[in-house]
Amino acid sequence: MGRYTGHTATFGISGQTTVIQVLSISGPGISRDTIDTTDADATNDWRTYAASYVDGGELTLEINLDLDNATHKRAANGLLYGFNASGDPRTYVLTFASSETWTFSGIITGFEPSNPHDGTSTASVTVKVAGEIAF
Repeated sequence: MGRYTGHTATFGISGQTTVIQVLSISGPGISRDTIDTTDADATNDWRTYAASYVDGGELTLEINLDLDNATHKRAANGLLYGFNASGDPRTYVLTFASSETWTFSGIITGFEPSNPHDGTSTASVTVKVAGEIAF
């Protein structure tokens, strides 16, 4: 099993533009719902389940905020543009240190800047996965 450092992971918009100054990437938190299929004939009173829908979860980017850079601002491939573009899903690509990619359609649901008195301006960007992830 290989081990990789996280600092080489990247996040791309529309499969073309790599977001710069990413501090960390968390998620997406993939989960699957289940359906309780237990009936009166259950052996030893154990519940049984069937797999149901998959939720792609959310991905959170922490970035050094640079509104002069096209990948952060309201330019056509920027994160703020994605938030402001009527909520239409866009294609995103998460590339891991191992070069494996996860491609998915997503909606930016949050953009929260932080401007500390004695630190760097940052932003937390939340992307909701809006369909199947291509692993």
